[in-house]
Amino acid sequence: MVKKDSYKDKPKPPNREQIIADLASAPENDTVYMHQFADISSIQCSKDNSSEHSDNSHGQTGGQSEPSVSDRDKINQTYEHVKKFIQLHSDIKSEPKTLDEKYKHLEKLGKDVEDSISELKSAADAIVKKAKK
Repeated sequence: MVKKDSYKDKPKPPNREQIIADLASAPENDTVYMHQFADISSIQCSKDNSSEHSDNSHGQTGGQSEPSVSDRDKINQTYEHVKKFIQLHSDIKSEPKTLDEKYKHLEKLGKDVEDSISELKSAADAIVKKAKK
């Protein structure tokens, strides 16, 4: 079954203010944002820096310092969590096919068991008939 896109055009990505609002409303235990992103006070909200944010591919402005070691650790931890979730998602996507294959295999084994039981019953009936003669 082929899934058709219900959108003719892709939705527009969120603007800076929407992203900041999402970060501000995220709970502290949110796996995606984690603790270091829950406090938006660390994010510069001035519109003067918005052009610098869009020019910089790493999301850091020229005036910002490098993240601290603990921030890097949190970022790396978040990155590892995201990688793990992506892998789990891939695994889950392949599970229906795997389960279907296992189900078909079990059906075949069940049929083989039924056939073996029928053969055993026939053999037992034949032995009983021979014993009665």
